[in-house]
Amino acid sequence: MKTALCTALMLAAGTATAQNCTITNNGIVAEYDQNFETFPVAIQGTEECSLSGDGWIVGANVFDGFGNFLYNYFAFPALNEGSAFQAVVDGQGGPPQGDRVLSVFSDYNNGDHGNGNTISANTFREYTIDAGNIGQTWYFSFDSKLGNITEAPSSTATAFIATIDPANGFAQTNRIVFDSSAVVGVNWDRYEISLDLTDPLLEGQLFQIGFESSATNFDASGMFYDNIVLSQTPTIGGGGDDRLCGDVNDDGSINDSDFFAWVTAFTASPQTPEQLTACDVNNDGNCNDSDFFAWVTEFTNALSGGTLSECPNL
Repeated sequence: MKTALCTALMLAAGTATAQNCTITNNGIVAEYDQNFETFPVAIQGTEECSLSGDGWIVGANVFDGFGNFLYNYFAFPALNEGSAFQAVVDGQGGPPQGDRVLSVFSDYNNGDHGNGNTISANTFREYTIDAGNIGQTWYFSFDSKLGNITEAPSSTATAFIATIDPANGFAQTNRIVFDSSAVVGVNWDRYEISLDLTDPLLEGQLFQIGFESSATNFDASGMFYDNIVLSQTPTIGGGGDDRLCGDVNDDGSINDSDFFAWVTAFTASPQTPEQLTACDVNNDGNCNDSDFFAWVTEFTNALSGGTLSECPNL
């Protein structure tokens, strides 16, 4: 009944469904590593099943202009097609990413874009938590850079880890979110979030990792992701939370030299993306006077042994 209802909603919204692709069962929570290099580049209008065959699925929540929930449709095989949810693309990666990466965006086949509603599209992988997973910590890491979402300030994008309880009306019991659209820059960097599965009540629940893109009025929402890893080992030598915000020159410590590095980044004209990230000590996306006072706080906390904030890598 649930599947039939979701299918009806998708068809009513104008969203294409997969006729030949099927959902792949990923089993219990287990390690995963994908760079998309063997996947074909998406061709719009075709039904290509490499993403669904790799265990990716899609669905969306729809909200009105005031943020009120209207309806959703879950879960369907992820098509490598290009008009909705996601697509494998080329020409966007650097040397660590290789030729092909995953582009994630809203569901533009949903006509409710034109009605002023927000389509929050999810591209994700789903597992089942079994008794052996209880007590484990899982790290979801990925490379990312901004896509055409920069053309639409109202669009948002996140990466997430979530747990869902099917025995309780599919209620969400955990959600760890990384704000891709606010933190990620125009250059590739690596980021990581994690979830500790210590609660024994999580056994039998669903475990999800993935990406969400929200847009309205058919506004741009594209983000790029690659080198996606799910592991019990944290990412080494990178990650969105590896640099202390006060460590402006990224040498592993906060001291007087960081003040001079901050002044250099603050006064640079034009600023490089790396200089903007270094200058933005309070991590609000801007480089201004308030970042100086934020740096003084970080410097003082470093001297006194206080709490230090973490920022994206340079």
